[in-house]
Amino acid sequence: MIGQLKAFNPIGSKRDPQNYTDHQWITEDTLVCSTENGDVLVIDEGELKHVLPVVIPDGVYCLSAFSRVCILISEDTEQIQGFIAAGANGYVAAFEKTDDMEFFTLIRRVQAKKGALGRVVGISVSESEESAVCCFESRQIAMMQLSRVEVAQENDDLFNIMYGGFHNGPITGM
Repeated sequence: MIGQLKAFNPIGSKRDPQNYTDHQWITEDTLVCSTENGDVLVIDEGELKHVLPVVIPDGVYCLSAFSRVCILISEDTEQIQGFIAAGANGYVAAFEKTDDMEFFTLIRRVQAKKGALGRVVGISVSESEESAVCCFESRQIAMMQLSRVEVAQENDDLFNIMYGGFHNGPITGM
């Protein structure tokens, strides 16, 4: 086992040091990494290939991949077709894979409840890839139908709060 994992810096001197908040493997050789300043980095075969600048202002904190974009492709496929980035002020951005040098293109960016729920701290795409569930720093959970993302207008709220939350704040005793 010794020597199996080797440290490397795929970004090298191409960028200033920054805080990375999450990562997601897209293929065996392609990794996307989110940053606290809102960028998403695409690393392919150990080399920084592309930067998606300021995907979400004030930071991207979680990523989730999907193998088909329900709104764009009707047939199932085993190959990853895109990813969702989520973060500050309740923003969620969906990206699809492209065939050009940019690797991914933004489908749409939407905001949950006009930012009232705070930062997205976790996101998970359902197995059927019809919806995504977000957990917010306000301790609320909301579901978003992915089929509505492409047709949504800028001010549309695609999020339905689940269960409304049982408390808001730390539990201090029982």
